[in-house]
Amino acid sequence: MSGGLRVVALYTGGKDSTLALEKALHVGHEVVELLTVVPEPHSYAFHDVCLEVTPLQARSMGLSQRFVKVPPGKGKEVEALGSHLESLSESLGIEGVVSGVIRSSYQKYRMDALLSEIGLSHLTPNWGMSPGSVVAEVVRRGYEVLISSVSANGLNSSWVGRKIDSDALRELMTLSERFGFDPDGEGGDYETLVLWAPLFRERLKLLEWTTTWDGYSGRLLIGRAELDP
Repeated sequence: MSGGLRVVALYTGGKDSTLALEKALHVGHEVVELLTVVPEPHSYAFHDVCLEVTPLQARSMGLSQRFVKVPPGKGKEVEALGSHLESLSESLGIEGVVSGVIRSSYQKYRMDALLSEIGLSHLTPNWGMSPGSVVAEVVRRGYEVLISSVSANGLNSSWVGRKIDSDALRELMTLSERFGFDPDGEGGDYETLVLWAPLFRERLKLLEWTTTWDGYSGRLLIGRAELDP
């Protein structure tokens, strides 16, 4: 399809950024590179779980990847990302940035303003999808997705490392209605890790892993992983 933009895609390895990437490629945008933001712990704006296996996911999709570190602080994180993107707009000749934001107005409009200042378009293929529709769509598309962290009332330790299949999806919807967390996990209520998606040529296989739990939140810790043809 003609008319696509030359872009970089913000990539966390989770379902939202993978789905946004798939949609951007489908409509004809040229994804030059994946950009993975590495924040300090307890970031306001960025995912920080299981980022160490994103190079395997990038390789599985045949895409190059770049890591950028950002300093702590609600405003400083986004400002630092803006500086990196401004540099990339010149070195790579990109015209836009793809992100997986769904309904977070703070993230969406902050990025809109930031990118507008440096002359880049903000492409948000998932924006405005109704609650629960993103997680439902990745299940429908056949993604293999694990929950990599939880931090919400209603989600206990049994959810950390659990695969989101049709049964888990029904449970998530029921629990989100009961406890009020976001059914797509937006805002950090839960995070995900994609093991396989239609864009992948090889499946991400976890060889060694464990989980943490502090009574309210927990996360997946990966020791070793590989690509399985």
